[in-house]
Amino acid sequence: MSKKTTNLYNSLPSLQKRILLCLAEKGPQTRNEVKKNIKRAYKNILYSFKSLEKKGLIQIIGQKTHRRRKFPQFWLTFQGVLLSILEGASPNSLFKHVKRYLPKNEETERLLLTIKLSKVLDRRWLEHLYIISKKKEELEPRDVLYLTVQYGMIQGITINEGIEQVKAIMKVFKKHPKLNEELMDALKDMDKVMQEIKKGVEP
Repeated sequence: MSKKTTNLYNSLPSLQKRILLCLAEKGPQTRNEVKKNIKRAYKNILYSFKSLEKKGLIQIIGQKTHRRRKFPQFWLTFQGVLLSILEGASPNSLFKHVKRYLPKNEETERLLLTIKLSKVLDRRWLEHLYIISKKKEELEPRDVLYLTVQYGMIQGITINEGIEQVKAIMKVFKKHPKLNEELMDALKDMDKVMQEIKKGVEP
């Protein structure tokens, strides 16, 4: 069975995918700049941009002035970044653009951390994370942790493999102190839950 038929997410139509990857590779652009880069009719570009905006995958993040006229510049949302990685975008390019173009705030910090995690964890994990991101406005460290445990159980990962996966997550989180603190709180909460479960099954 091909990978396409086993995707947990719905892949984009061809032109929308090309636009998403063009933005992921080259950074924020106007619609006309994207048109020149991928060489498609402007009408089709315009329609695809509207569709990507409606899906919550791209957003306006600035303006560019050309001949005294201002044109909106578009780039990826949190969901758009996740999906672009699933569609083959380079995490390194995305990381560079996030650092350069997005404001330094908590949301950007979460996005940078997620891009780093995408480089050390399994693709199917990222697919699950993308699905969660469609249901929540922002992902929390506990989402990452619970997803990893759930994913491990579903995929039949051994205890040792699971431990190594959690270690990989914690190594990335340590470079983001505030989010790492949230992860530690989530670990404590998870331990409490496990202790309660253990009490419930003890003879």
